[in-house]
Amino acid sequence: MSLLDIRTRAKHRRKSRSELVKLVGQFEREADKNACKFIEMTTEIEALRADRNHLANRLDEQAVAHTAVVDGLVAERDELRDQLSAMCVKFGPQLAAEANANRVDVPPMERPIDGPEDQATEPIRVITLQEAFGTDPARVPSWARTEPDPAA
Repeated sequence: MSLLDIRTRAKHRRKSRSELVKLVGQFEREADKNACKFIEMTTEIEALRADRNHLANRLDEQAVAHTAVVDGLVAERDELRDQLSAMCVKFGPQLAAEANANRVDVPPMERPIDGPEDQATEPIRVITLQEAFGTDPARVPSWARTEPDPAA
């Protein structure tokens, strides 16, 4: 292989001058597009920040206004509660006297059990579980045995 062959191959690997100029032009155009996109995004971010700050200020103003309204309502409620307490003390005996004068007396309830529908059909038989199921109290259940059953 001669030196001329190596140079020829090396030239084919490299780009020509015109190709390099075209490639640099492409890179410059892409850089310009990216710079424009960056500027657009920056202006959009600034607009969003201004909008967020405006909304935060409105929210703070509304919170202050609502707090003032709530404080006014709490004060009014406390005042009305005090007035109600004073009226209960003032008119309590009169209300109690009216309630006693207008009371409704109801006789105590008694259920009649004299009728045939309330009579038992047969006497109730009360027995122990051992009598009911016929078990021996000395018998140990199979699940509770610790040694084998001699009867088995």
